[in-house]
Amino acid sequence: LWPGLASMKAPVMIYMLVIIAMAWQALNRWAATGEQGSALAFAGAMLFVASDSLLAVNRFRKRIRGAQVYIMSTYFMAQWLIALST
Repeated sequence: LWPGLASMKAPVMIYMLVIIAMAWQALNRWAATGEQGSALAFAGAMLFVASDSLLAVNRFRKRIRGAQVYIMSTYFMAQWLIALST
């Protein structure tokens, strides 16, 4: 992605670090508690990472055929799993 980011390098890097920290914290919570809700939150966090990764590749690297279907389906599934985790 780096060559295609141009002036968006800093914002994309910051956002990437925030998303990775979220997934890492979800994993830590699941590892610490072993609860089903924590597992759902971690699965949702990983789908959120996948959704944002697809979005970034599609926007800054190479167009993905049918990208909106993949991006939105992983995004909505991530939100649903995170909501179920509470």
